Amino acid sequence: MGFYPVNPVSGEYIIGSPLFNKVNITLPNGNQFKVIAHNNSEENIYIQSAKLNGKAYNKSFITHEDIVNGGTLEFEMGNQPNKQWAVSGAPVSKAIPEDMSITTEPSQLFMPYTASNGRLFLDSRTIELKNMNDNVAIHYTLDGSIPTEKSPLYTGGFTIKETAVLKAIAIKNGYEPSRLLETKFTKAIFNSGGELPSIQRNYTVRSKYDNGENGLLDGQYGSENLHDGRWAGVVRENLEAVVDLGKATTIESLELGFLINTSSWLFPPQKVTYYTSENGKDFIEVGSVVNNMPETHPKIHIERYTKKLQQATTTRYIKVIAKPFDAIPAWHMGAGNNPWIFADELVIE
Repeated sequence: MGFYPVNPVSGEYIIGSPLFNKVNITLPNGNQFKVIAHNNSEENIYIQSAKLNGKAYNKSFITHEDIVNGGTLEFEMGNQPNKQWAVSGAPVSKAIPEDMSITTEPSQLFMPYTASNGRLFLDSRTIELKNMNDNVAIHYTLDGSIPTEKSPLYTGGFTIKETAVLKAIAIKNGYEPSRLLETKFTKAIFNSGGELPSIQRNYTVRSKYDNGENGLLDGQYGSENLHDGRWAGVVRENLEAVVDLGKATTIESLELGFLINTSSWLFPPQKVTYYTSENGKDFIEVGSVVNNMPETHPKIHIERYTKKLQQATTTRYIKVIAKPFDAIPAWHMGAGNNPWIFADELVIE
């Protein structure tokens, strides 16, 4: 709109550069506030002059009161900065109100964080812990228990060779303990290029939404950006894949992730089913996850569907089938069309 609350508590919005030619805000009190950018374009990004309710306006900010009272803010745009606008005699917005006190010593410590890259690993993973507070003691556990000051003290990086749930807190005299850090590091089977395990993709590979031949097993999670190249997208069919581990292997858990972005027609799968086989032909279902159709747009997020087996199973082949919903629901602007499912990273423990 052309302004932004850099410091929300000040009640002032710093003026920048409007993207839209016209914006109309309907306020809770019934008033209307309009923002109009004349001669606005990709080249004309600089404000030449401004008017507020028809009168020349030479301030670099507007107040919340200006907006709530209703009216019209007009910008004249150009392709070169007008270095005389909003500088001569214009008051300067206070970054911090005079009556606002600042606490420089919080009573609670910051939560520890891990500087270790990647939550999946092949052979081993070195864990490093840090904290934004100085001179704190970080205590941690790897067995799922809640750490206390009697738990192991972190003194430097350490290495894990099996799946572990790291929990850690920061402790310092005179402060409340920090919030609990909890992070799972998973020793998984994945293919970084060419070797076993291999994967057979039994779905239509779409060049625009394809994460590569080994994309579901490369140890790299897809992000919330649907264009990051790490998602396998399917529409009007099941996403089916078969993994060959190369030899009989004992497994305990299977997991596959999905990107949920309903505004872009990316919906969760209706059902995800996992199978195992000794010969690659005769598969036995070992578990499934069933979903309900969303009733409104959720926040863009990633859902990971994990199936822990009732007992450890020795198998060579694993198959996963993700079934999409038949149609986008009535509340959606794309109602009746086929939804997409975006999948990435089949984690095998």
